[in-house]
Amino acid sequence: MYHCARPENRHKIKGLLISGVIACVIGGTTEPLEFLFLFVAPALYLIHALLTGLGFTIMAVLGVTIGNTDGNVIDFVVFGILHGLSTKWYLVPVVAAVWFAGVLRHLPLRHHPL
Repeated sequence: MYHCARPENRHKIKGLLISGVIACVIGGTTEPLEFLFLFVAPALYLIHALLTGLGFTIMAVLGVTIGNTDGNVIDFVVFGILHGLSTKWYLVPVVAAVWFAGVLRHLPLRHHPL
């Protein structure tokens, strides 16, 4: 979202995104970021919801078994990485990179600058 913002708006967007990312990574609370782009780009939010569901489906098909996770980095480490390779935790960053860096970068946000 930062890269797609107009250059004159990037400093405004940066603060919102950093605080939202910290809340997501540490606490697993995604609402700050989701509300941000729900109100700025509703079509992007719909696409995000569909891709997230598809991502969970692909994780299940790939056999990723990180149990009891709220989606934060602490649970990912405790229930994924520390349980060894049997959880297939290493596939999570691969799929996430494709989803969020590859797919969302070229969808409606590209045509609807902030």
